[in-house]
Amino acid sequence: MKDYGFKYDKNGDPFIEDCQKNSFFIYYTSPEALTLFRAFWNNNFGIQDKYVAFWDKVAERLSPNKYVIGFDPFNEPMPSWTSVMDALYTATFGHFDATDLTPIYSRIYEAIKKHDDNNIMYFEPGQFPDEAPGMVFDLGFKTPPGG
Repeated sequence: MKDYGFKYDKNGDPFIEDCQKNSFFIYYTSPEALTLFRAFWNNNFGIQDKYVAFWDKVAERLSPNKYVIGFDPFNEPMPSWTSVMDALYTATFGHFDATDLTPIYSRIYEAIKKHDDNNIMYFEPGQFPDEAPGMVFDLGFKTPPGG
């Protein structure tokens, strides 16, 4: 993040006006963001376990609410790579869906369904490389969460 030339406040956080000079998407390619995504997909420090526990609590609280029509645990999930070779190997259509998303979606689905069998979970594939403007490729899901 230091390469963006931002000004920082006394806490070491970049000023929001500097951050807003760029489209938010380019920050997804920063080493910091890629490291955080990789930590999540690898469940480093149990972060993925805590995320499933979060959705368990959300579903417990909101399942009785007749205005909640479903749960969407990820918006445009982003894969991560640890090296150029890793990116080349894993950036094949469906790989991220099959290896990273399928297991976590299954865990979240179980947490949501245990509070009400009628609960609906929305899910989507990774935003890269499964889709590109004007094109959609084969996904890595063999079945939806829960079969």
